[in-house]
Amino acid sequence: MTATIEASETMTAREIAKALGVGTRTRKFVLRDEYGIELRDGSRRYAKVLAALSRSDMSDLPIRIHTVAYALRKCMVSGRMNAASENRIADYSPYQLCALVARIASECPETTIGGICDGWLLANHADL
Repeated sequence: MTATIEASETMTAREIAKALGVGTRTRKFVLRDEYGIELRDGSRRYAKVLAALSRSDMSDLPIRIHTVAYALRKCMVSGRMNAASENRIADYSPYQLCALVARIASECPETTIGGICDGWLLANHADL
């Protein structure tokens, strides 16, 4: 079964951040499970933010936002992305990561995780 993801399912950075519970000055992000218990897995902040954005049980966001966040996280943790771009993005604040996901969702024509991760992100990593 294949689902079609509309590229028009985009949101602003503010809307995404609000759904995740972060503000423009948020520096620390705590990832919690469905019971509210903090997950301490040693992941870096960017990985926790992108994990929360990519999970439908963590936030009420459109599937497009979940897909983009998952693809960005996959591209970064699997070593596909250019190291300089990966390090720069890894230092983004939680709000900046929400803004990046919003930007990718609005600019990227790809609709699949593979297309976003292995195609668009690899071609446009330097501009992110």
